[in-house]
Amino acid sequence: MGFSVLDPYKVPEQMPEGTVVIMKPDALERNLHWALLRRVEERCGLKLASLAMVQLHQADVYFLYGHQSHQGFWDDMVEYLTSAPVIVAIFEGAGAIEKVRTEVGHYDKSVPNHVCSGGPLTIRSAHGDKAKPNHVNLIHASSGLIDYDKDRRWLIRKLRETR
Repeated sequence: MGFSVLDPYKVPEQMPEGTVVIMKPDALERNLHWALLRRVEERCGLKLASLAMVQLHQADVYFLYGHQSHQGFWDDMVEYLTSAPVIVAIFEGAGAIEKVRTEVGHYDKSVPNHVCSGGPLTIRSAHGDKAKPNHVNLIHASSGLIDYDKDRRWLIRKLRETR
């Protein structure tokens, strides 16, 4: 019997390489979520393994972004991320984390960055609303294997809560 990507007992060594991507409220409000999901799938050559729409609560934001809780924008970020549902996706494939992080780009929208030298702009550079603060950005992507495992386990718990 095979494992599901959402099997909480699956150890990282058994998991296919993957990454968690969260389309934040701004992406949904601006109706960019499907285009951005398609862009990640096609440009990064990854398989969409799981997709869910969830409502984040303060505890979720703390779990995902608690390392930023000392920042001056923390309360605004919690308010933003809990203001509307988000779409959470798991993409699988070789080099998923690095490919998606490159495609997403840096969170600082004032720095134009490209997927590759002279190539297309990253998602945040091409679609980010530069009039809004940096914590109001379209997309989250796991930053490494440990983050992917943490984000994936969070999603499992979140989906069980909503049943």
